[in-house]
Amino acid sequence: MPFDEVYAAESRDDHVCVTPSCTQNRHHHLGAKLSHMAVWKKALARGDEHVVVWEQDGRGIHSVSPLDYAELGRQLPADTDMVWLVNTPRGPGQFVKKFRSKATGTWGDKTQGATRGDWIDPSTRSANDSKSVYLYKFDRLCGWAGAGALMLTKRGMERLSKYGSEKGVDMIDAWLAGRCIATGDGLDLKCYTAMTAPISPKNLGGYVPEWYSDVNVDEGTVPQEQIDEIERDPHLYNRLGCERGGAEFEHTYAWLPVGTVDQTRNCHAPSGEAAARHGFKACDPNQELPIKVETLWSSRVSSRASSRASSRANARLDAELGYPRLAV
Repeated sequence: MPFDEVYAAESRDDHVCVTPSCTQNRHHHLGAKLSHMAVWKKALARGDEHVVVWEQDGRGIHSVSPLDYAELGRQLPADTDMVWLVNTPRGPGQFVKKFRSKATGTWGDKTQGATRGDWIDPSTRSANDSKSVYLYKFDRLCGWAGAGALMLTKRGMERLSKYGSEKGVDMIDAWLAGRCIATGDGLDLKCYTAMTAPISPKNLGGYVPEWYSDVNVDEGTVPQEQIDEIERDPHLYNRLGCERGGAEFEHTYAWLPVGTVDQTRNCHAPSGEAAARHGFKACDPNQELPIKVETLWSSRVSSRASSRASSRANARLDAELGYPRLAV
């Protein structure tokens, strides 16, 4: 982040935005990043095992009640670095477990208590009615940004602080989400997301047990061997999701990692113009996964040579994936 430019803008008597850091709306990203990092530092100094960070909109969007934070901390897998406490519009990864909520019927006004999952039994259509908190892995949600409510573990804060001191930290929400997906970069964050209003099974990849939607079952855990199997095989995550959700899963919720077998660099959204242009078909067992970076780059070079319109479209894709512009 360009600290000097931000400070230059702030030092003006009239405090007018005159630098790119201010005029391009980076200023609030810098403030958010420094605020989060200050919380990590304070929590580590106190020796906290877990800490929850709410941004200014946290009260309105948090997906787990504070009444369940202590139990959530106890229920987390040992490798957890961070837990997103917001409702995601798409399946974020393999479902892990659900446990009994202490917050049933206690959600207040202007919270997510009215969040509904109309696919489920009418008695538990809202978070306020739900008897459980649902935990999912957060490593398959491409293009996510938004850090209104987060839980971080001591392990996660230590690792983030060390990595930040050595390599730096970028825009806090999108950067953290990307670090939950990327592997082999020296950080490899282990991320989860927790919600009180469960995601529809049709929007999830991987294994979904029969008791997932059973309102009479408050607690349950997916066998670790199934979770490990999904971790090893990206095709299996998509195949199981496609069996439940069909074309909607393939075009909206599927997992298209970009990189190599040993390193996931990023991911590609399964929907939209770019996916259609490349011909990606997540439900096809012959789809190359992970998608090689060279596959994307060679396609963009070819497409750019064909027309200016496709060049502009590919430039948007470059930005979407975080790649530099190609000189061709």
